[in-house]
Amino acid sequence: MDKLTLQTLFGFPLVPDEQTYAGMIELPVQGHIKKSFYYTPQYGDYLDLGNLFTEVKINVFDDDSYILIFRGDAKNCTSELTGNRILFYNALHKILGEDSQGAKQFSLEDFTKLQSGSEWVYAKDWNGYEASLDYLGIDNGIELSLRSSIINRCLNTEIDWTQELCIISNDEQPIARSETNKLSHNSSNSGCLSVIIIAIVLSVFFAI
Repeated sequence: MDKLTLQTLFGFPLVPDEQTYAGMIELPVQGHIKKSFYYTPQYGDYLDLGNLFTEVKINVFDDDSYILIFRGDAKNCTSELTGNRILFYNALHKILGEDSQGAKQFSLEDFTKLQSGSEWVYAKDWNGYEASLDYLGIDNGIELSLRSSIINRCLNTEIDWTQELCIISNDEQPIARSETNKLSHNSSNSGCLSVIIIAIVLSVFFAI
């Protein structure tokens, strides 16, 4: 059975190195931020299995810890709810573990709010904001932040790719199924990962 890791959910290196930074735009910094970088794929590719995020920012701090901030437009949240997106959310939660509210998985209510693309604001965090997922409304879109501490702790965690990951909690039957293509590194140009995702086109739309 195939295994999923935190890195396989993303088309961007979660442990960046100098080659990664070389393909990014360096930004001005202030305060305790030592370096800051920005990247968006040239051809509008997505940076994640769920087809949510199209840009990423890295802030490196004085102690060499860092935070990755993935961002995507609100319209990405309203696109067809594919099995790959359900898989992305569920696998992400399972790998990161129990959230700060004690939930072990995304609920039907979570999916409703995340998929709405409306004015509803949504927030979830893990272990005191070591990781956080926020839907910030129509104007600001969706954002996922991952600190290096939780990345390092969870990077080698492997989970089985099971049918359970393709089911929205509270539903008795799976509403979507997907196949995950490995996200590969394109080192020939920018040094960053380009995403190649082949998703099964599903006939199910998420009703809200």
